[in-house]
Amino acid sequence: MKKMTLYHYPAINFILLLIAGMSLSCSITKEKELSVYDSPNPVAYTIITAPIVKKNFVNKAGRTTDHVEYYIQRSIQDYYIKFCESNVSIKELNEKLESIDGDIKALQLEVEFRNGEWDICDENYGAQSRIGEYAVILKILK
Repeated sequence: MKKMTLYHYPAINFILLLIAGMSLSCSITKEKELSVYDSPNPVAYTIITAPIVKKNFVNKAGRTTDHVEYYIQRSIQDYYIKFCESNVSIKELNEKLESIDGDIKALQLEVEFRNGEWDICDENYGAQSRIGEYAVILKILK
């Protein structure tokens, strides 16, 4: 009986070539993505259009306070806006929001999503802070 090799199975060869090509394509794409951040002028911001929502702060005891916080509303989650790291002030943001008619106030923003402490703006300050993903507004575009 004649010994069969992969050469005799063109469908298997095609599948193997397809898998190898997809693997190569994925690794090339990853390198391109990483090279953007490794460049001398990294691009770490994202341009989004999203609603901005205001929420009253809820303290550790579960009580709602009068302090208002701002969030970028995304389909995945709402991102707290940390103004002390932003290039935009609360006043500037409010002025843009007030110029929009309707209940939903969406803006086109240049933002950077970060992970860390929300409430602490001075690294020398040792208070407890909420921790997690938050947003920094670099620029209001529209």
